[in-house]
Amino acid sequence: MVASGKYGAFLTKSSRIWDNVAPHIIVEEAGGRWTQFGGRPADYREPLAKAAENFTFCGASQQTFARIQRSIRAMDAAAS
Repeated sequence: MVASGKYGAFLTKSSRIWDNVAPHIIVEEAGGRWTQFGGRPADYREPLAKAAENFTFCGASQQTFARIQRSIRAMDAAAS
């Protein structure tokens, strides 16, 4: 639903690496985008070393992704 644009987006600032691999694949295979919260590519290298880390992610259709990222940047700028 996220990748097709029928459901806005998936945003998380608190997840584990294993929570994101499957939805990442599904969203991108359907034509959407999946990155870290601020737009950087997801990094799954050395997953065992990252098992205790907190991950942030943003997944959405192509058109929704751009709007979400603009909003995230605006919130970050306002917070600084």
